Amino acid sequence: MRKHAFIVILCLIVFVGVVGAFEVIFLYPGGTRAAEPATPKNRVTMTFARRGKVAAVLVRAGEGITQGRVLAKLDTKEYNAQLGAAQALVALQERKLTQIQQVLASPASDQYKVDAALDAIRNSQRIFVNTLRDAYVRADDAVRGKSDQFFIRPYQLNVVSSDSQLTSDISGKRTAIERALTAWKNIPLPATPSENDSYETTAVRVLGQVIDFLDALAIAVNGQVTDPTLTVFRNQKSDLFTARSNVIAAEKNLITANQGLKDAQFKYMQVSQVLKVATKTGEGDATVQQAQLEDVRARLAELEAQSEQFILQSPVAGKVAEVYVVEGMNVSPGSPAVSIER
Repeated sequence: MRKHAFIVILCLIVFVGVVGAFEVIFLYPGGTRAAEPATPKNRVTMTFARRGKVAAVLVRAGEGITQGRVLAKLDTKEYNAQLGAAQALVALQERKLTQIQQVLASPASDQYKVDAALDAIRNSQRIFVNTLRDAYVRADDAVRGKSDQFFIRPYQLNVVSSDSQLTSDISGKRTAIERALTAWKNIPLPATPSENDSYETTAVRVLGQVIDFLDALAIAVNGQVTDPTLTVFRNQKSDLFTARSNVIAAEKNLITANQGLKDAQFKYMQVSQVLKVATKTGEGDATVQQAQLEDVRARLAELEAQSEQFILQSPVAGKVAEVYVVEGMNVSPGSPAVSIER
């Protein structure tokens, strides 16, 4: 009987121990009570406020950072173009308003002023056309003259470079520019000022392609494994840099010439108005112009306020826990970029 009682007691002890073991596993997973989970590290995950392409990632996982440290940046090429266009439009509208106000403050112009303004338009148009011709000549010389000395056979780069992708990109850019230059040459020069904007857009686009090509070629040439004291090679590099400067100057001259024509057109409209309309009409124009100016200023202010959205900064000091983005990656608003442990 005592033996049976001992066995029963032993079984109860084993049962309680097993049940207790299961209770420990359930109540204490990982050594912590389920009702009282371990507090995770204080982590802040940063995201960009806008969609875009990552231009630079400036931190690595594990790196210690201070508050305000720039973590990553988005590409701003498109934004900068929009901002520049908005700034130019504000300047134009301010200039128009000033000219209208000057007309209102001065006595009516004589007919000879109108004739002189019309002559200024014709002269500005001639300058614009000549500037177009010069821009094409500079682009053609930069590409087919000074740059092609670095090529063998059509568009095969004759430069020793450790970057095969760069060499391939340069050859591709050269092929594309050849088509662009040919198409540009075949476009009839503008006969009237109304055609200038479209032609300027095309020309500036091609000039931009040429500059981009020359920049890439300069990188390859600067990395050329060649004795830099060789006169021929030194002269070729000098030609390349001169060509780039010439194309940039052509682009600026073209934009300036077209703007000069627009200014002449506005001047003509200004002096013509004085002869045809009363002061009341002029005051109405000033009111309209003022409203237009306020509109473009508001658009510019809106764009300027967006500049901070392209830079990701840490709001706290700490250590970089994880980096979720890489250069060239397209990101959306709210998608994780970098997490920081305080």
